[in-house]
Amino acid sequence: VVILGTGIGGCLVKDHQVHIGKHYSAGEFSSIKTDYHDPYAKTTTWSKRTGIAGLLLHVQEHLQTQQSFTGIEIFEMAKQGNLAVHDALNEFAQEIAIQLWNIHTIFDCEKIAIGGGISAQPLLLDLIQKHVDDIFDHIEYDAPRFELVVCQYRNDANLIGALYQHMQRYNVK
Repeated sequence: VVILGTGIGGCLVKDHQVHIGKHYSAGEFSSIKTDYHDPYAKTTTWSKRTGIAGLLLHVQEHLQTQQSFTGIEIFEMAKQGNLAVHDALNEFAQEIAIQLWNIHTIFDCEKIAIGGGISAQPLLLDLIQKHVDDIFDHIEYDAPRFELVVCQYRNDANLIGALYQHMQRYNVK
């Protein structure tokens, strides 16, 4: 599960159980480094590149402005045919797809579910799927594909998931 929001939340599920890791930090995708040129920069973590700040940065770069926009405004501009915004969303989706590929390469996922408020935007999910398909189509070996889906509870997926994990861990009924 990948939650796209302010940061990038995540959860790895193995054998129907949440994989928490030795130090209880498995699935903390926000900290993944995305640029080997400057591995110490805070601006090159996954959360900074494809969290809400990253989406805004992509749009600002393509529109050549410093103006701030909400996610709703960005997707509305794309729906109205703003090609620069659409290009920014396409680039944003490609970065997400690359990181989903990386997770899949490490974890061999059957399914990756996308949550967060932005998961309500069909355009973004279509663009991510397109880039995931492109990655699979261009690798040099036959790799099993994962299914990309939207979390049932979308923006509340991480909250419900955290509550569920807490209840399971402490045997709360």
